[in-house]
Amino acid sequence: MTQSNPMIRADVLRNRLAVFEALMDIQPATKYELAEATKLCVGSVQGHLLALIDAGEVYRIEGSRGQRATQPDRFRVELNDAARRAAAAQARMLRSPAGGASA
Repeated sequence: MTQSNPMIRADVLRNRLAVFEALMDIQPATKYELAEATKLCVGSVQGHLLALIDAGEVYRIEGSRGQRATQPDRFRVELNDAARRAAAAQARMLRSPAGGASA
């Protein structure tokens, strides 16, 4: 059994939070727009979006598909009030001086 490095976990959580917060600000947004807003690569943003979708915090809006034009999928935040409070608490914890390294 391997132990996960708490610093790596904290970095992953910080990046996921950055994607989530960017989406809150500019939703609906494509993964490309979120990559630009967060300065993360598109692949990283996609991974964080998939995790947020699995958690039920984000949902995908299908892009338009046709013979001539293809619009990329867009994403939106789907949170109830309790989930918004939990997300805010997690953001505060990750921004604390310890940086969430003990999480």
